[in-house]
Amino acid sequence: MIDFEPVAAAPWFALPEFVTPAFSWEVIVFMIPVAIAPVIEHIGDVYAINEVTGKDFIKDPGLDRTMLGDGIACMTAGLIGGPPVATYSEVTGAISLTKITDPSVIRIAAVTGIVFFQYSGKSVHSSSPSRRRYWEESCSSCLVR
Repeated sequence: MIDFEPVAAAPWFALPEFVTPAFSWEVIVFMIPVAIAPVIEHIGDVYAINEVTGKDFIKDPGLDRTMLGDGIACMTAGLIGGPPVATYSEVTGAISLTKITDPSVIRIAAVTGIVFFQYSGKSVHSSSPSRRRYWEESCSSCLVR
C-alpha cells in the first residue's frame, strides 16, 4: 500500500535553496558546446515550424525575438528552481503530425504540463523517505557550495 499522506502534506510551492555560484574555467569550457547546441536546435526548429505552418518566423517576429524568448524562458526556469528548458524538436514533430498550429492550443498544453509537473514533483520528492533521501543526495552532489 502506498502512503500518500506525505504528498498531501507537502506544500504546492516552495522557494528553492539559493547558493552562491562558484566560477570554474574548467566548467565554463565544458559548458560551451552545451550552450551552442540549443542555439543550433532553436534555429532548426524555427525553420521547421516555418515549413509546417507556411509562415516565416525568421522575419516576423524575427529570429532575434524567438531566441530572446527562449533565453528568457531558460533564465526564468533557473531563477525559480525549475527544470532546464529547451526548444524541443519533438514539439515540431507533433505540430507537423497533428497540423494544429493554433498558439492557444500550445499554451493550454504548456499550462497542463506545468500543473502535472507540480504534482509529479511533489509526489516524487515527498512520497517516501527513501525516495526523498535519494533525490536530496543526487541533487546536493550537483550543487557547488
